[in-house]
Amino acid sequence: MPVPPSHTILEVTDFGPIVRARIELRPLTVFVGPGNTGKSYLATLIYALHRHFNRHRREMRYWHPEKRPALRDALTDWMQTINEGRESVEDDRIALPEPLREEIRGLLHERGAYFCDELSRCFGLGRTRSLTRKGSRQTARIVLRKQPTPDSLLFEQAFSLTARGLDDVRTVLSEELSSPADESVPIGDDLKEIDYLRRQARVMEPMVVRENEARWNAFSWDLMEHLAGVILPQIVGKLHAQAHYLPADRTGVMRTHRLLLGSLIEQAAQSRRSDPLPDLSGVVSDFLRQLIQFGDLSDLQSGGMPELAACMEQAVLKGSVGIETSATGMPSFFYRPDGWVRALALMHASSMVSELAPVVLYLRHVIRPGDMLIIEEPEAHLHPALQVEFTRQLAALVHAGVRVVITTHSEWVLETVANLVQASRLSEERRKGIEGAEPALRPDQVGAWLFKSGTRPKGAVVQELELDTETGLFQTDFDDVSLELYNDGIKISNRIQDSEPE
Repeated sequence: MPVPPSHTILEVTDFGPIVRARIELRPLTVFVGPGNTGKSYLATLIYALHRHFNRHRREMRYWHPEKRPALRDALTDWMQTINEGRESVEDDRIALPEPLREEIRGLLHERGAYFCDELSRCFGLGRTRSLTRKGSRQTARIVLRKQPTPDSLLFEQAFSLTARGLDDVRTVLSEELSSPADESVPIGDDLKEIDYLRRQARVMEPMVVRENEARWNAFSWDLMEHLAGVILPQIVGKLHAQAHYLPADRTGVMRTHRLLLGSLIEQAAQSRRSDPLPDLSGVVSDFLRQLIQFGDLSDLQSGGMPELAACMEQAVLKGSVGIETSATGMPSFFYRPDGWVRALALMHASSMVSELAPVVLYLRHVIRPGDMLIIEEPEAHLHPALQVEFTRQLAALVHAGVRVVITTHSEWVLETVANLVQASRLSEERRKGIEGAEPALRPDQVGAWLFKSGTRPKGAVVQELELDTETGLFQTDFDDVSLELYNDGIKISNRIQDSEPE
């Protein structure tokens, strides 16, 4: 199957329990297979990559030209070129001058060294020693590759990990770097990109001529941040977007977040305690931090996709999830079944409600189109019928622009995804009346990968699951389990018959 050019390719070798894997991050990416084969490892790696590249936009200190004379000079010359009307515009794109392109390429490469820190944080490790496959003497390698499109650039970054940490970073980036000339700039004016730059260039030149260093430093910071916001999505693609990780133990954290936070604060205040603070992985601590932030909904009013949250409540929960904030600003979560006047504290609701409550809350207050949502074991505590419905709701998120990664052991989840892909072969008219045909997903929107354990070498090998168009199913080892159970049942039945008196 040819690789769609808009997809990001991720290759890993000797990483955690994984011997080798090559996956494409599609709008819906499904990891399936037995436990301890690396599904969560790969999901956490994807989260760490999003965190790493998203920080390129959220924290621009390392772009600051004040302490980089070459970058400062490149920006100065470029602004003067634009102010004099000598900028290069071809095919509605503004070409960045070579010195500026070289500085941006160098900064992207330099920032690769910080990826190891984010990786260690997400996994909750002091060092990356245990991220190298046990029993392997090889270096763990992570290769991220994005194919170029008309709106993006070739980008590849490879990381080599040893027991000591990051051993090497290799970066490949297209020579051309340019800014869209017709892109609107969100500064309150309906300006095109080139109009914005020309206006800023007129403001900038007196600063340079008069050597107003303080004003130029502030302006160059803003200009570089703006350029990063325009150009980085072309370079790293979807990885620049915000990612959210809902870990497998989310039910426990949802029900005990106040107790857990109180314990952490108490232990931190008692410096002579001999017992250490509990270790939390980055994905769990980020999840806990988000739960605490729900205590101040004023910061979350502009986010979220409340319509999708309401659909999920109606279709799966048959009730609503809400938040109450205490006088100290700590949130409490509750569930109100349809038709009930009084609500239940979440700890008194079913585990199914606790499992799905964070999904609803994230949708209502946090997630935006373009974000990545990673969910471990979405089938946990769900009856098969609700697994099917919840999977359809995840497909609706994909249609709304949210990219989704799930890890699962559920045949019901995988079969629902297969039906949605098969349904895309029908026209909208012919899909009418088939309850499980919406929201259909095209084959290029879905990727399913099977994690299989091996002994030589010891570890998991990840392979893509192809959809059998005749059976309409992804070919997994689930059938082997069903066949074994069926054969055992026949043997048991035969022996029962043999033991019965004639």
